[in-house]
Amino acid sequence: MQKIWCIFAGNVNKSFCISKKLRSKFLYSRIIQLLPAIVLMAAGLLSCRPARHIPESNHLLDRYRIEAPTNDINREELRRYVRQRPNKRILGFRFHLWLYNMANPVKDGWPHNWLRSIGEEPVIYDPFITDRSSTQLRQYLRNKGFYNAIVDDTVSLRRKRAVVTYVIEPREPYYVSALNYQFDDEGLREIVLADTANSLISPGIIFDVDILQDERLRIAEHLRNEGYYYFTREHVYFNADTTAGDKAVDLTLGISRYRQRRESGRFESVPHRRFRIGDVYVIPSYDPRGAIDRPDEYYREFDTLMFRDMHYLYREEMPVRARVLAQSTFLLPGDIYRKENEDRTYRHMFALRQYRLVNIRLSEAGINPGVDGDELLPVDDNQGTPFDGDQGPSSDIDQGQFYEDSEGPFLVDDESQPVDTGNRTGDTLPRLDAWIHLTPFNQQSYTVELEGTNSSGDFGFGGNIAYQHRNFFGGAEIFDFRIKGAIETLSESYSRSFRNTYEYGAEAGLQIPRFMLPLRSVSFVRRYNPRTNLAAAYNYQLRPDYTRTIANAAFGYTWRGSEFTTHIINPVEINLVSLPYAAPEFEEIIRRYNLEASFRDHMVTETNYSFIFNNQDIRRRGDFVFLRFNAEVAGNILAAYSSMADRPRDDGYYRVLGTGFAQYFKTDIDVRYYRQLDDDNSLVYRFFAGAGLPYGNSTALPFEKKYFSGGANSIRAWQVRSLGPGSFHEPADRSFPNRTADIKLEANLEYRFDLFWVLEGALFLDAGNIWAIDDNDGRQGALFRLDSFYNDIAVGTGMGLRFDFSFFIFRFDMGVKLRNPAYPEGQRWIPLNRSLNFQDDFAVNIGIGYPF
Repeated sequence: MQKIWCIFAGNVNKSFCISKKLRSKFLYSRIIQLLPAIVLMAAGLLSCRPARHIPESNHLLDRYRIEAPTNDINREELRRYVRQRPNKRILGFRFHLWLYNMANPVKDGWPHNWLRSIGEEPVIYDPFITDRSSTQLRQYLRNKGFYNAIVDDTVSLRRKRAVVTYVIEPREPYYVSALNYQFDDEGLREIVLADTANSLISPGIIFDVDILQDERLRIAEHLRNEGYYYFTREHVYFNADTTAGDKAVDLTLGISRYRQRRESGRFESVPHRRFRIGDVYVIPSYDPRGAIDRPDEYYREFDTLMFRDMHYLYREEMPVRARVLAQSTFLLPGDIYRKENEDRTYRHMFALRQYRLVNIRLSEAGINPGVDGDELLPVDDNQGTPFDGDQGPSSDIDQGQFYEDSEGPFLVDDESQPVDTGNRTGDTLPRLDAWIHLTPFNQQSYTVELEGTNSSGDFGFGGNIAYQHRNFFGGAEIFDFRIKGAIETLSESYSRSFRNTYEYGAEAGLQIPRFMLPLRSVSFVRRYNPRTNLAAAYNYQLRPDYTRTIANAAFGYTWRGSEFTTHIINPVEINLVSLPYAAPEFEEIIRRYNLEASFRDHMVTETNYSFIFNNQDIRRRGDFVFLRFNAEVAGNILAAYSSMADRPRDDGYYRVLGTGFAQYFKTDIDVRYYRQLDDDNSLVYRFFAGAGLPYGNSTALPFEKKYFSGGANSIRAWQVRSLGPGSFHEPADRSFPNRTADIKLEANLEYRFDLFWVLEGALFLDAGNIWAIDDNDGRQGALFRLDSFYNDIAVGTGMGLRFDFSFFIFRFDMGVKLRNPAYPEGQRWIPLNRSLNFQDDFAVNIGIGYPF
């Protein structure tokens, strides 16, 4: 007999009874719906007593406030000078303090020591540190021109917690009323005064010490770019006269002479010397440890090759052709020394992607660094201090180390030389010899990558094996070859009529550090560091609904327009797409919705362009913007040729080699803003918009050019290609497994935070959808309507864990649907209109790297 479970209402004469099976389903559904509330309540209970292990006489620093009445003061800058800060928080919850408090304060061993190591010790309010913070804030305000500023601190103590308030009264600031120049070295007067248009100081600005420091750096940079190698910011000084009254400052900027040490040990003030580049020595296979262990013999073991007046020191043979290295060298014999040319040499050498360490050492002519009286310091293979471009040399040898930027520019291999500025001969300027030490990567490498996914019950994994040769033809050409494969097991609804999906393929690419024909502009090549890209690929897809093969070949260029911008153009890219098999069920679906045009065999001959902006500083955490704009056009040349040649049409379409070709225009933009809240918390905003328009020889975009939504890098509450288009919906037993369309809009917000060890957390909110533009599209609700598209926006949220192992990031994201446009109006919001369904409303994604 089936067991029955009854519930009776306490004060009414009603009851209901349900079976054990229905009871389990009922309880499971209720638990799922209450889970967020349970988690929040638990977090609240755990965080309500963060000070429970603090002695009675002490107080936990709960928070601090800065009250400043004026907009002339940067509050974020002020926070940097507060010496004592509360425990870290994640959405207001002191997670790390909670971990610390989980340990028993009187016990050692596991797990107590472990919890203390990954947690954060309570921050105890210290009045002495608070007083120091007030002093630091006053000093900061003085540096910003508020010399009469008042900073008061107060503390509120309640229930073992302390709240500190810093009250700032900035008062009236001082202003620069006049700027004068004084030259102890008259030889620099003309050069400095000729550049005053770029000065950061002008009458009327607030007397800001930071601006004065920046001006010192600017002048030092300018003079070092004019050949004054030993000039540093220490040679720029200021005198401020405040006797004029009324908060006015008469400012004098002075340039001091160079203090040179004589053999007697005494220092003597002499005019600054201007230098030319003397001999240039390039060592393309430099071994730092060998130079340290046996410096006397190391340099004598090299053979020497002279090329373009530069010395190339090598053993046995040159690993990279001298012509390529010469094009990456901007410190040329006889030229006036310019720091910007030194920096360009660093950037261009790294742009070749051959060297893990580049070290340029400059010394007065005749001195061999590391041999003739100067010690070459040990160099760690993995770490080093980047050269500070704002600092002048601190000794007779300027030592700097730059480490490779993984996405640096790529330099041309061209025969030209930069135009010399100034007379190379006939002057008496002293010379600086340049030693360029290049420590290479291993030329060949192999990598194996694995990744897994689980989305709405569809488990899968994939991997690839990659081979790279960094110097394929001896001219810094980079060859890549990759073999990849993937398999996914589909959920129960598909298993009745479909099988697993498989995908495998191979791709090869060659990057050449120059522009190949027809582009040979010397000035463009020297300035923008272009590279030529050749690529070919083959991909085989065996899906439940069809089998497809894609063969691809591309030829194009990449160059850096500026420090933050990159341009990519492929004049020619050809794709051959074939569908040798389509399941009867799939053919019935595409016929039902009039989608045959997207799935027939076709050829795509396109030209595409991409513009990338990225102002991220990889040396430090901070806010930055990433933008990518893409545009592509296909089929116009073939269509024009077919029309002019009066070629016949087959079923209304022109064909080439028996295959129809696509004709369309497509463009999209991806914008991201990365906001660093503090050292442990950040926000990422992302917006994507794209559209494709078929015309001419096409009535629909090719399937591989259409947009899709859902998946690990999109709206994570839906599995990949399962959202949309619009409000389109089918019963599960007839569901279309590859939902694509012509327009895509998407917005994402992700909050990222550090947890402990290598573990990071994330909370995210995703919204968007895809839409069709063809009125013949048979999917109900799929069309984009300007006056109602917002009703089709899908919304998902969720949380994720990321394991940051430095060399890769393993990601686990769980998404839940909040608004599903496939449901009828009035049933789309969860949980406002309907309850959660664990099988349909949750999705789990496993991947490598951040989603964006």
